[in-house]
Amino acid sequence: MQPKFLGAIVAALAAVFLLAWKTPVTQDGHSESALHERMEDLNSTLRRVNRLVKDKQKISEAVDLVVEMEHDVLDAKGEVPPRADKLEGAVRDSFVLGYRRDMIKLLVMLTELEMACLEGNTDAAQAVVERLVSHRNASHELYQDEE
Repeated sequence: MQPKFLGAIVAALAAVFLLAWKTPVTQDGHSESALHERMEDLNSTLRRVNRLVKDKQKISEAVDLVVEMEHDVLDAKGEVPPRADKLEGAVRDSFVLGYRRDMIKLLVMLTELEMACLEGNTDAAQAVVERLVSHRNASHELYQDEE
């Protein structure tokens, strides 16, 4: 075997091992998508933000968390929910387009939340968080895989 070919095989095996090692697995043994993991992170961060925006003294601490969420949404909106794999043709295209639109709406709400936090406006921030929670719940019904 030539050294270059052997090196390529070793590199490929290493990449497969790393991908398998980094793929989260649920309690029932199924691997979770990167999108699912990102959404779990968003939910966790939203809970933290929700606590901070209720306190005029802590609302400014929420800004960095909201910016982190905005970055996650920018990444996630380019992904395709696993549920789309079960669809075909125009139905799939419409599903993916709807997902992308909802992610853009989420991003707009997050920028509104960021502005409210920057201004120290707890009432406005709490109102946006309520809208975010409603949007999350509706989106989960549409885009999450049925288990």
